[in-house]
Amino acid sequence: MKIDFSNSKEYYSVIFQMESLQILPDETDRIFEQGVSGALARKTAKSGDGLGMTIVKRFIEMNGAKIVVKPGLERTSTFANLSYAANQFEIQFPLRNIRTDRQ
Repeated sequence: MKIDFSNSKEYYSVIFQMESLQILPDETDRIFEQGVSGALARKTAKSGDGLGMTIVKRFIEMNGAKIVVKPGLERTSTFANLSYAANQFEIQFPLRNIRTDRQ
């Protein structure tokens, strides 16, 4: 797993990139829905109850931030007939919500 930090005029970002089961482009929004797991996770019986990403998104949004998924569109490896990719998850904190003073 690789963790990076960046900022722009609007956001301070924490970026997690990891090699994991490939997320298909049409799944990027759906994986945050309760009860939904990605197609490859279901295919391998590695899917859970579909609560983890739902809880993560809600927690992030409760803190005024948002999460953006950038699926690894190209397969990085294949193991046991499963596609893995460098998937990226970016948590964006609006700068207007970040205090820069220590009061």
